Amino acid sequence: MTANKIRATMGSRSASSSRRGGSSRGGSSRGLDLISLLPDCMLITILSFLPVKDAARTSILSSRWRHLWTLAPLHLDVSALHLEGSHPSRTRREDEAWRVRATNQILSVHRGPIPSGCLWGFFLDNPDIGRWVETLIRRGIRELALCCADMDRFYPVPLPLLDCRSLLALKLSHCHFPEPPLPCPTFLNLRELSFYFCVITDDIISNLLSCCRTLHSLVITGCMGLLSIRIRSPGLRSFTLNCSSVYGNEINDLIIEDAPNLERLMIHRSVAQDSQVTILNTPRLKLLGIMSTAIKMLRMCGTYFELMNVRTTPYESTRMVGSLRTVMHSLRNLAISVNFNDYRQVKIVPELLRCFPCLEILDVQVFGTGCHREDSAYWEQQGSLDCLHHLKKSTIKGFEGHRTDLAFAKFIITKARMLEVLTLLCRFNWTRKWRDTIRRHLGLKNRASFDAQVILKTTNSGTNEFSTWDPVIYEF
Repeated sequence: MTANKIRATMGSRSASSSRRGGSSRGGSSRGLDLISLLPDCMLITILSFLPVKDAARTSILSSRWRHLWTLAPLHLDVSALHLEGSHPSRTRREDEAWRVRATNQILSVHRGPIPSGCLWGFFLDNPDIGRWVETLIRRGIRELALCCADMDRFYPVPLPLLDCRSLLALKLSHCHFPEPPLPCPTFLNLRELSFYFCVITDDIISNLLSCCRTLHSLVITGCMGLLSIRIRSPGLRSFTLNCSSVYGNEINDLIIEDAPNLERLMIHRSVAQDSQVTILNTPRLKLLGIMSTAIKMLRMCGTYFELMNVRTTPYESTRMVGSLRTVMHSLRNLAISVNFNDYRQVKIVPELLRCFPCLEILDVQVFGTGCHREDSAYWEQQGSLDCLHHLKKSTIKGFEGHRTDLAFAKFIITKARMLEVLTLLCRFNWTRKWRDTIRRHLGLKNRASFDAQVILKTTNSGTNEFSTWDPVIYEF
């Protein structure tokens, strides 16, 4: 609602009251500004729903409105400030300078609270940024995104942020964090912390987790400087790690040592593949993925298995050492990535599934090409698993109807007694003839659950059943 719309609303309400012969306090309401009769608190609430530019325009309505917008809660998004008009000759530096001036003007005039803000641009080395951050802290900032748009530079995180007591959520992009030791407590009330393409170290993560006592969610994506991540946090509930070697970062170890309240552990498949993953004290873990069956080493509560490069036959250069005997009853949702044409990876799938007898959702991401002579027969010989007595939903992404992935889908259909839906996602369009062929080979007449449905879809067909794992699937 812009200033013109508000003015039109005032006029229409006044005219309507006049036609009805209504009165206000015993007099005629013709021409009466009914909206302005509302108390300041209600008007400020209305203005808080408007964009900054439209809220400021209401100051021309009357003297009553002149300063109201400066008291309304301000959601400051610097990236949304654009100089009107198209000028091809104008440089990016000129645009950024205008954006800095506009932000300075807004902050100098506005006096109300600022619950959220996004400082995004190429100007983060501007000396005004520090003053902006201090202003946001004084105004009770609760959610802040600090994003340097220059891909070749990293902006230092302002130190005053560490002591901000109102801050609940912080997103940092292309920044570098101060080296420990950090003041304790740091981010006294912070709930969510996200790093995107930042420079951070193992010590920084450990120090943050020990100082941020209220932290519930930690996201690390595309960051550099990490080698061995150790998670010890009594309050952490969600941890997302997406740092693949594509971005020059190779994590050797991921150790979830003590996280008694952790419920979601999401890691990129390349992290699981290239690193040694250790999961110890996580009694409330409900969601885990994406675990690669090409994993280097997985250790859970004292038991482990490891893929070792030992040539045992002319056809097999890697063998599995150890066995997972840990049982985690809390887990409900598991995602794995597997090459069904690699017999060594196929054998690891049952090892993982045996650890989670109460599994309800199984998502499988299929990778790789080729064929092994034993792959398709393996699942026909495999007995039932405890988790299949509780499994309700399963999605296979990358399904192409080959003999190997078809054999696994058939295994799920014929063994899962509580299955409600099996979704097969393919990159290519399905022909009716091909659909019928797939359904026939799945052996639906022998399905363990009479109510089980099989849905054949393409990955770009709207609803994405794999969307839960988007933070650790998509590359950047």
